[in-house]
Amino acid sequence: MKHSVQTQLNFVGPIDGIKPQVTYSGTTKGQAYNRPYAMRDVNINNARAHTGNFKLHEHGFELAKHQLQNPNFDDDAWIQESLYPSIESVVKKTSGASHVFIFDHTIRRGVANSLRKPAQHVHVDYTHNTGPERAAQMIDASKLAQLKGKRFIQVNFWRSVDGPVEQLPLGFLDSQSLDEDDLIPAEIAFVDTGHVGEIYALRHNPKQRWYYYPDMQETEALLIKGYDTDNDAISRFTPHSAFTDPTSKPDAAPRQSIEVRTFAFFD
Repeated sequence: MKHSVQTQLNFVGPIDGIKPQVTYSGTTKGQAYNRPYAMRDVNINNARAHTGNFKLHEHGFELAKHQLQNPNFDDDAWIQESLYPSIESVVKKTSGASHVFIFDHTIRRGVANSLRKPAQHVHVDYTHNTGPERAAQMIDASKLAQLKGKRFIQVNFWRSVDGPVEQLPLGFLDSQSLDEDDLIPAEIAFVDTGHVGEIYALRHNPKQRWYYYPDMQETEALLIKGYDTDNDAISRFTPHSAFTDPTSKPDAAPRQSIEVRTFAFFD
């Protein structure tokens, strides 16, 4: 069993007054990055070779079992009617939350004609500002009022939609090795819709510990914590990125995956 791989991740360096920006063109060109972004050498550890289990609230990520019968990821109705309820159950069980709200999903395909390719920049989907803002936008006001004052977290559910992950796997930071001073607000712009949002980019730090699960199967899913209202939580933000695995076989199948975004509330 391989214990780690040497690769590169796309961090932000000195910003020199320029806000980092990721741009989605709405075409097959993939993402573009402005000057603060640069590739850095990183060692990414095999989480399967690690002694002990990684937990969502302790490390920012957790592997879960997720078995589906006759999935149809090309059908949005099936995703919302059949997939979403199963994800709610997994997030509740893994996090211990009492209420889970799913608010959107993205399918990424590492093929030539895909408009949403795997994201190859180290990022956290939400910031101190946009975490609460997004919850207020996406959760019904009456339900949100009932849960006012309760702790909540943002959790991404990530899994393959077509066979094992053989190419461009997802790497993620053990949030216990995160220095929050290395989180840098960045713009994420979508040319086709005109929307500009805010995410966190990340500065490289030699103290960071990176992991991945090689050859993730269709029966496995990864939960990643993107935000936590608890200021004292061990894990609050979990930077992550797709990366080029130098050990992937030459004829590796393109990675095709779905990420489903949720908010989870605690009593």
